[in-house]
Amino acid sequence: MYLPFVFISTRLGVSIHVVTAFLLSGLAAVTSWNTAILAPRFLISAGASGPALLTFISTVVRRTTPLR
Repeated sequence: MYLPFVFISTRLGVSIHVVTAFLLSGLAAVTSWNTAILAPRFLISAGASGPALLTFISTVVRRTTPLR
């Protein structure tokens, strides 16, 4: 039942990070942003920070509330 939402959210997340990388790579303010590796870097960063944030939030909720 929730599987279509998984595919929609995955595509939406990838497209948001790729478009953000393309927009930032067009700026000449920071020279390290003008590279082709920026989009995969954003995707990998999101893939690492998302589960880390969920783990942190679930730990805080478990220790501060009666929810399990």
